Amino acid sequence: MKKRVVFLILIISLLLAGCSTSVGFSTYKPAEIDMSGYRTVGILPFTPNYSFGSSVEVSISPFLQSISFTVPVNNPGRIARYATDEFYNQLVAERAFVVIPPGQLEAWYGSWGYGNQLNYFAEHLNIDAVVLGSVNNIDIDDQLTFRYEKNSLGVTEKKAYYRQAVNITIDYMVVDTRTNRILARKQTSGSASTEEYVPPRVELPRDQWYIYYTAPPLHRIYEKAVSEAMEGVGSKMVPQEVTVRRFLKDEKDDPWVTQANEMADSGYYQQALHGYLQAWTKAKVFAGGYNAAIMYELLRDYPAAISQAEELLDYYYNTDSVKLLNELKRADMERKQVEKQLDGYILLN
Repeated sequence: MKKRVVFLILIISLLLAGCSTSVGFSTYKPAEIDMSGYRTVGILPFTPNYSFGSSVEVSISPFLQSISFTVPVNNPGRIARYATDEFYNQLVAERAFVVIPPGQLEAWYGSWGYGNQLNYFAEHLNIDAVVLGSVNNIDIDDQLTFRYEKNSLGVTEKKAYYRQAVNITIDYMVVDTRTNRILARKQTSGSASTEEYVPPRVELPRDQWYIYYTAPPLHRIYEKAVSEAMEGVGSKMVPQEVTVRRFLKDEKDDPWVTQANEMADSGYYQQALHGYLQAWTKAKVFAGGYNAAIMYELLRDYPAAISQAEELLDYYYNTDSVKLLNELKRADMERKQVEKQLDGYILLN
C-alpha cells in the first residue's frame, strides 16, 4: 500500500512539473581554455618524447617521426601522428581560428634547434599559440574466450573468440609562442575493443596467435581509441552555444501572472515582462517578481535581471529566490567571459 501511495505522489509530481510554463533561449558558455587574443593556432606533431619544461616555459625535444614495427602495438609514432591529425580536425571543425596544419609546421622548422622555434613561430610565421602533445600509456589487453552456440543446423558447438581492448592516454598543452607560457594543460583518454571469431581449422601456439590475429585489425582499434580521446578537444577552446531552460512560477489567483505566463509561452516576452512587473509592483506577487527577473535575462538585460532578483530576495528570502539570484549572477559572469573570448576569435562561417 505504501509503495502505491509513493508511486501516485511521484506521478502527480511529474504531471505538475510537466504542466509548468517554461522558456528556453540560446546562449554561449565560455570556453574551458581561454584563447582570448589568440587568432592563429598551430599544431606540432605529437610524440612520446616531448619534454615539458617548467610551469611557465616549454622546451621542445626531438620527436620520433617515422617509426615502423611489425606489430602495430609497438608503433607509438604512428599512433601519435593519428592523434595529431585528429586534434587538427577537431579545431578545423570548430572554425574559430586560423589553424596551421602539423605537416606545414613540421616543414617550416625542419632540422633546426628545437629550443628556439616557438619564438620563430611568433615573429616570422605570425602563429600566436601552438599545441604540443604526447601519447602515453598505450595499453592493450587480449584474451581468448569460449562460448557454446548453436549453428545453422541447431547443433551446439564450442566456439573461440579473440578479444582485444586498447586504452590510450594523451597529454596536450596549448602554449603562447611569444612568452612560452602554458595557456592550458590537459589530459584525455580513450578506449576501444574488438572481438573476432577464431576458425577451428587454425591451430597456432598462443605466442604466434597474437601476431597472426592482431596485426591486421589492431590499427583500427587504436584509431577508435584515439578518436574517443580526441572527441571534444576542439570545443574546449571555443565558446559553445547551449540552450538554457527556465521554469516560470505560477499564481492562479493573480490575473496578471496568468496572462503573462500565456504571453511567455507564446513567445511574447516583452508583453509578459510588463504583466509580471504589474503583479510585482502592485501586490508583490512572488511569481510576478520571480518571472520578471527571468524575462529580463531572456531579453539579455542582465543588470535589470539581477536587480530584480535582488529585490525579490529582499522581500521573499527563500530557497527559490537565492537560487535564482545565484543563477543570474553566474550567467552574467559567463556572458562577460564569452564576450572577452569572442573578441579574440575569428569566427568563420
